[in-house]
Amino acid sequence: MFSEYIKKIDFKSLLIHFKDLFYLNKVFGYLLYGVVSTSAFYIYSAIARFVISEAYDLETVGYFYTAQRLFELLLGLSLTYYSSYYYRKISSISDLKLVASIVLKTCILSLVSFLLISLLLFVFSEEIILVLFSKEQLPAVVFFNPLIVNMILGSLVYSIGFSLVAKAKKSTIIILELLYLVCFVFFTAYLGSEIVVWVFPLIMLIKLICNFMLFYRVFYARKS
Repeated sequence: MFSEYIKKIDFKSLLIHFKDLFYLNKVFGYLLYGVVSTSAFYIYSAIARFVISEAYDLETVGYFYTAQRLFELLLGLSLTYYSSYYYRKISSISDLKLVASIVLKTCILSLVSFLLISLLLFVFSEEIILVLFSKEQLPAVVFFNPLIVNMILGSLVYSIGFSLVAKAKKSTIIILELLYLVCFVFFTAYLGSEIVVWVFPLIMLIKLICNFMLFYRVFYARKS
């Protein structure tokens, strides 16, 4: 009965309906992008922890997790702004030139803010671990340098990224997210376990370059 039911399904019309739903319903596009990007992030973390555990031990994975939680918290605070007030503001503006100006100003402000935060983290890394966690977690500071670079680049990626989510095609952004994941797996396998944490800022740099190129295409190339 099940096989007969499958044979009756018109997959071609179903695919067309899905495509129309994706392009005509904005909420569906945002939802799918959120699912893809969130899932990719968890896959990044899972791969990194697996590689670290294979190269070292579970205790080192714990140190990485401690450092990662701290930087996720800091980037999470910025995402609250990017994904709420900032996102709603630029979504309601039809003038692309004005949106581009707001995004560039946000990038500058974000870069300065996270550079100052990174300087504090670099200078007072051990004190921060002692205050927020415990003495046993002090080895987590060895992961600070790559995660600091990742955080600075990430602040710019999100500053530009949410303008793209508001104005660019969702299908393009989703395809890019999947390509980033493929790149992460490739670089993790190619570079080796010793510097796996540096794959995070490397992928974030690729994201920044792609976001900037897409940003130029959406906000400047269209008008020329």
